[in-house]
Amino acid sequence: MVTILMVIAKHNFRDEEYLIPRELFRRSGYDIITASVEKSICTGMLGAQVMPDRSFEDVSVDSIDVVIVCGGSGAPELSKSSHIMSILQEAHHHNKLIAAICYGSTVLAKAGILKACKATTWKDDWAIQELQKSGAVYTGKDVEVDHHIITASGPRFAKEFAEEVIKQISIQPREGTIKSSTVAGGAGL
Repeated sequence: MVTILMVIAKHNFRDEEYLIPRELFRRSGYDIITASVEKSICTGMLGAQVMPDRSFEDVSVDSIDVVIVCGGSGAPELSKSSHIMSILQEAHHHNKLIAAICYGSTVLAKAGILKACKATTWKDDWAIQELQKSGAVYTGKDVEVDHHIITASGPRFAKEFAEEVIKQISIQPREGTIKSSTVAGGAGL
């Protein structure tokens, strides 16, 4: 059974970047653990309220297969958590599938795991610069895959993002990497 850790900000995660992938993962039969800085109600930009299953400090990388960082205007605050930084770095070290959408990609950049990776993010000068400062190659694509890292540009592509994660789960060897590819276009939501 595949276990996915979905990371959301305490305030202002982007609702559909969490809710749409979560529903598609649930339908695919994956175990889903939602985590945030603390185990208390998290509020989305559009008003969704989510009670995380765990706080970051209660997450063991050994018990998860995939890490997803959801975006939204609150996502950059995640970079201030040493626990999520450690989770991302350890998952990267073990070649686990790591994915981020929208501003979530900046959290991967701050964790230092995008160096020389093709990546995308919300089309915002600050977010693009954060990726480039980390050594990432910003592509501007809707969804980007580079080895075991998937990034997406924003809420319009939440469904395509989730579908790419599902596809990569099916082809990724457990302690290996996956091939680079780019998903361009997409109908969005």
